[in-house]
Amino acid sequence: MKVMVRDLCFLCEEPLPEGQSFYEDHEVKVCLPCFRDTPRCKKCKFPSHQLEVYPGLGEVCEFCRTQFEKTGMTCYLCHKNIPSWMSFYSDYEKNVCQECFSEADRCFLCRFPQSSEHVPNLGHVCEFCQNTILREGDDLGPILDPLKSFLKQYHHQASDEFRFQWTDWNLILGMQIENLPKVKIKFFDEFLHFAYPVYFLKGTFYLTRCIPRQHFMAHFAGQLAAADICRVYKQAHLLSNSPFAQLARGWCHWVAYSTARILKYKPIQKQLSRWPEQFQDDFQKFQAMDEYKKPKEIIAFAQGTLREYAMKYL
Repeated sequence: MKVMVRDLCFLCEEPLPEGQSFYEDHEVKVCLPCFRDTPRCKKCKFPSHQLEVYPGLGEVCEFCRTQFEKTGMTCYLCHKNIPSWMSFYSDYEKNVCQECFSEADRCFLCRFPQSSEHVPNLGHVCEFCQNTILREGDDLGPILDPLKSFLKQYHHQASDEFRFQWTDWNLILGMQIENLPKVKIKFFDEFLHFAYPVYFLKGTFYLTRCIPRQHFMAHFAGQLAAADICRVYKQAHLLSNSPFAQLARGWCHWVAYSTARILKYKPIQKQLSRWPEQFQDDFQKFQAMDEYKKPKEIIAFAQGTLREYAMKYL
């Protein structure tokens, strides 16, 4: 940057003509001919011969650049400085600049703008999700055994043998809701608005390909309860609109919600308090009871009411 000298034009370094008007900004002066003929900064309108292009803003002068370059933030993907004027994406304690965010493939599971792997019929998966997901072929035994013991407190028994089928998320979605609203699902959290990523149907547990481990824990606990209800009451599924099926779905949802709460999976607990939308009515009955009844009382009410409804509606 040039040394600032009073009464000299900052651009041509000639004395300012006596009696002639001039442009002044950033504590320097520019003569009228230079002001007229020199391109100007897109941010401050200062006339400069040292304009540089900044993505999303245009040509910027040397004075504005010194302000922009003091942020100290670096883009995790391109490793370039993120100017203070530029919006950015932040997650996993990483920052991504606006330009990289607009060009990167976003993770299906968490939306982070990066793709370390592409899973067929699922989408992109980022490096942060790669180590947190369960896949077809993984040994689920170490997870299932604690869940089976955990389920006993809800007065449910889990089978010693499980039949799993890993499948695409859109097929699992179709199992749970017939008339899906015309929405375009691009990410995992959008899918959770309408369906469970683990679903029990006719003796089989259907699992979404590449399911996050914490989601599996919470949702599988709820579907274990569904499998036990189907076994006890000789039902193939809980998809009907009978009062029994509605209560059973609400109760299984409560089991999943309670599991997330006990395991301190707060984001999943919050999601289950609102989604899937079609399973909320009977679940909210148990949620309301939670404010004034102990867990043992809620469990006794659920099991007793299921028996009563089974005699009346099945």
